[in-house]
Amino acid sequence: MITLVLGVPDSGKSELAEQLATECLPGAKKLYIATMIPQGEAGAARVEKHRQNRAGKDFLTIECPVKLETVFETVKVYSPAVCLLECVSNLVGNEMHLAENADADPEMLADRITADIMGLSAIAAELIVVSNEFDEDAPDYDDETRAYVKLTELVNGRLLDRADKVFACRDGGFVLHENP
Repeated sequence: MITLVLGVPDSGKSELAEQLATECLPGAKKLYIATMIPQGEAGAARVEKHRQNRAGKDFLTIECPVKLETVFETVKVYSPAVCLLECVSNLVGNEMHLAENADADPEMLADRITADIMGLSAIAAELIVVSNEFDEDAPDYDDETRAYVKLTELVNGRLLDRADKVFACRDGGFVLHENP
């Protein structure tokens, strides 16, 4: 089962995803797969905020900023596991800045990132995926930011097609959509 939680930054999507993870499959190990590489004081503060928010919720944190397939064996050790992948937009940014992906076609890179997420879903009892949504037409984006936003939206679109449930966080609340 794949649950996708989408929203703009600071929309409450992380808190919702953590709640969903703690409520499903009682007794299963909860793995928090963290993709953020903290940049500067603001990044470190954001990581610390997320750590404090999940304190006492019995998550095992696994740092995986790139190459999601590297955590598959660890996830298998804890089977059945509920995995919370936080967050796709960080994973996308990290992957697109790898030297080996510098000239990658965005569609192909989106396919690979999505395939890795689907590989994780195949071994997790439940997978909850968090991702940001951005205004693709924001006038103040430079070319690199536009490429990042486009790649994130490509991956999000592929995940929307594959998710069993999609929560869209809006204005302090959320809307649930279920795929047939």
